Amino acid sequence: LPIEYKLDKKGKPILDERTNIITELKTYSDRANEAALKGKEFNIPKFRVITLDIETYIHNNEHKLLCICFFDGVNSYKFYRTDYSSDNSMLSQCFNKLLCKKYAFYSVYIHNGSNFDLIFLLDYMLNRKGVELVPLYKDGQFLSINLKYKITNKDTGLDEQFTLAIKDSMLLLDNSLSKLGKAFNVECQKDIYPYHFPNIKNLNYIGSVPEYKYFDNKKVSHSEYELYKNRFRMWNLKLITLDYCIKDCISLYQILSKFKDLIDQEFEVNILDCPTITSLAFKIFRSNYYNSKENPIPLLTKDLYVDLKHYFFGGAVDMYIPSGPKENGSYSEIMNKYNSLADKSPENVRKVFKTIKGYDVNSLYPSVMVNNKYPTDIICKFIGDIKNSEYSHLYENNLGIYTVRVSAPDITHPLLPLKIKGTTIFGSSETGWISTYYSEEIKNAEKYGYKFDILGGYIFESKDLFNDYIQKLYQIKSSTTKDDPMYLISKILMNGLYGRFGLNPWLGNSYFMTKEEYNDKIKNGSLKQSDFEQVQFRNHYLINTNNFSEFGNMNSSYLPIAIAIAANARVFMSSIKNRDDLTLFYTDTDSAYILGELPSDIVDSKALGKWKLEDEYIYGVFLGAKMYGCLNIKGESISKAKGYKDNIPLDILAKLLNVNETESLKHSKWFKFIKQSSIEVKDSDFKIKATDNKRVLCYNENG
Repeated sequence: LPIEYKLDKKGKPILDERTNIITELKTYSDRANEAALKGKEFNIPKFRVITLDIETYIHNNEHKLLCICFFDGVNSYKFYRTDYSSDNSMLSQCFNKLLCKKYAFYSVYIHNGSNFDLIFLLDYMLNRKGVELVPLYKDGQFLSINLKYKITNKDTGLDEQFTLAIKDSMLLLDNSLSKLGKAFNVECQKDIYPYHFPNIKNLNYIGSVPEYKYFDNKKVSHSEYELYKNRFRMWNLKLITLDYCIKDCISLYQILSKFKDLIDQEFEVNILDCPTITSLAFKIFRSNYYNSKENPIPLLTKDLYVDLKHYFFGGAVDMYIPSGPKENGSYSEIMNKYNSLADKSPENVRKVFKTIKGYDVNSLYPSVMVNNKYPTDIICKFIGDIKNSEYSHLYENNLGIYTVRVSAPDITHPLLPLKIKGTTIFGSSETGWISTYYSEEIKNAEKYGYKFDILGGYIFESKDLFNDYIQKLYQIKSSTTKDDPMYLISKILMNGLYGRFGLNPWLGNSYFMTKEEYNDKIKNGSLKQSDFEQVQFRNHYLINTNNFSEFGNMNSSYLPIAIAIAANARVFMSSIKNRDDLTLFYTDTDSAYILGELPSDIVDSKALGKWKLEDEYIYGVFLGAKMYGCLNIKGESISKAKGYKDNIPLDILAKLLNVNETESLKHSKWFKFIKQSSIEVKDSDFKIKATDNKRVLCYNENG
């Protein structure tokens, strides 16, 4: 049994005799004293934020710039397309206002900017003279872009360099601006607007309010439209568009201002230092709840990450029974019977029909974070079956991540994830398989008849890391109402921390270069295509190097913790599977559709880690992962199909239960063309059918 650390008689490593196979582990340093740095750079406002937004119209199925506006907390700046000879002329005037000494070292927030607005702005920014763009780009998304620019000092005649940071506020607050405005109870709420009305021929329209058909009927009701229409005697498209756009800017500014104040008051952390919600959650955790001396989280080594990165599995999303309850009959029979009921009260419907109950877990990931210890420093890396060796006490008394040969039982609901050709399935195999799992998931699976031969792995020390962090946030969430902004803040922070520990730690280098520079570097060999990924923006390339010479700053992630949290969540969900008193139709990461009733001691709509009953259904059709539909006891239908935003009629989904049945639906879809700096809107086919990527489809004699 090769051990990569020498152990003392108690099985603990002799630290000064570690081999070089695993790098010496270091703990986090304590939080830097940020207070000493505040206000040092410039005598400028503490809340150095500008909010920016654009509006577009559709021409030949392509989004075109209509206006751009920004707000600095006091002043509003508005630019409308017909006032300028070209898009670039309008953008030039806007950036002339932005790139000044007054706004040096400000952050410009654009809501959903990385997925929409920046598509239209990047090409102009890349071609603006005297401006250098420094991107922070990861996993196909801009986290921020620093604009470096120079201004000549009138007194000295010397150029002074300044920076303006472009950021996406949706990476911090992942919700619509309308919902955020209500959640934060800001003064300036998002208005409604006829997105489908502007066109190339009417950009200076003045007249009556556009008809209801030009508004988004999923967001604007007929009554809201009537109230809107009564606000105007005469409706001016230019003035209305600029007013709508600047109100979005003001609303976002007020949301961010309130968000910053609340986070600062509660946690003494500055949101402006954090581009994403995961980075903010991590900073709050590290600054307020992490004790590096008592519970040190080690530095993640390259060897450890490479060994484990393929075994970071997500939640168990699976279909078990395609439709039901069978006692209620087919969908058409159920609808006929339901429509004939004189009394459609929920109480009477329950008497007539059996119901599938839809349950959700209250904060699944936060609950397993608070109820379990997590791996910290490595005790040893081993090869062989440590369980049946002189070091078995290490297996029994510590947490671990083990490579194992699995022998699976024949059970209704398999428990262990396995990747096959890039797809994670939960299945069984007569011959077994080899994979890597967290120790507590292995021990849980053994209760259900799984057998394991341990081939090697890692043994870890363990600590209670997250109790104070999660309990504090859940206390805030439980003691506030849903209209209190701290309710939303506590919710997103509880769920935001887990993902941080699973981040890819490789540090690539991202930068822009012109097409000519790119071609020259490829030609002379200074840039090798095997060493980078590239994204083209018209006459520029975004280069992301992947020939990394350095491993990243591992104080920002620790994969064993992420693996353990995800595994503990699957262990939690396994408690409702393979039970004789429950019939399971479908499970998602933290939800289940069940015929039967969960025990009362595990159901509580408010308690952390308990189940809550969301709804009851007299019919359900489950075609595969993330594709299902249900009819509830009120006669309302719901559906979900990944990649399709509209509701799918249940009769269509029910038809797909038959062999070889498919359905093609039409929907409008946006296509981003980064190279052309454009977004096109096209009617596309969305084909749906029962999927066999995780299950073998079986049909009876009737198909």
